[in-house]
Amino acid sequence: MVDALWLSATWVERLRRELGLAGMHQVWGDRPAWYVWTSDAPGAYGLELLHAEGEGGLVRGLLGIKYYPSPSEDLRAAFSQEERDTVAGVRFDPSGTPAFEARDEIPAHLFQVGALEIVGDLERNWCGFSLAALSACRKVGPDGGLLRRPPGWRLSHVLFAKLLGLHAYASKHTPVLAAFSQEPGLELAPAPGGCDEARPCALNQAYGLGVLFGPEPGNLPLSREAWLELLPEVSPGGHRWEKAFACRHYHPWEAAVDGRPALDPQWWRLAQVGYTSELASACGCAHC
Repeated sequence: MVDALWLSATWVERLRRELGLAGMHQVWGDRPAWYVWTSDAPGAYGLELLHAEGEGGLVRGLLGIKYYPSPSEDLRAAFSQEERDTVAGVRFDPSGTPAFEARDEIPAHLFQVGALEIVGDLERNWCGFSLAALSACRKVGPDGGLLRRPPGWRLSHVLFAKLLGLHAYASKHTPVLAAFSQEPGLELAPAPGGCDEARPCALNQAYGLGVLFGPEPGNLPLSREAWLELLPEVSPGGHRWEKAFACRHYHPWEAAVDGRPALDPQWWRLAQVGYTSELASACGCAHC
């Protein structure tokens, strides 16, 4: 499914431009993976399928989101010393992503900033996307000093918004239900035995956003309760806001949480348009 979304963008330059997609590249390996470049960031994104399953007509896939900072951007300082050295070393190629022959040499935990889950039912024609990330991907050393702090939510949401824009364009469906969660976050710290462990961190927040797309806003493809059960549980100290959308038009007051925009108007607008690929035009323009 993700492959099909990237493919739809490669054919239509106007769609790529409006979404801010500068380039996409499939990574050949044991697991489906992609590199993505955007106009919003000088670095590159990595998206990799970590787990997939099907049960009761539902197909689920969990994907990890990575961000490879450019050696020249200020955000590089928020990553660990090991990550900074890796980006600047011989295991990365000029595209700012891991060289093909060096991918297996780079530890899997490096550059992680978020997680994306996709749940779909092709027979009933609905698809849900959920994003989970920390406000800062914090890691501290034995003395409590901060070793890593990339803004996981901000970085992950950029890629998430573009992927959902592609889905809206390809499916011609708009959001019918959304849920936004916020709860106390975590940080990684050394544990006895030399391993790292996740522990509560008052300086951090864990955010989640789930968006359900379907053919008819007024007729949910599954109950609100069933959809919420597909999302990660919220801890006792957390909060969840839910939004249902009555029509196919974007309303700012419906797409905000506590007065702050949480959803992207592109998810509504792109479902209403159909662009002609320049590659399908006799003269190479988007109007023929």
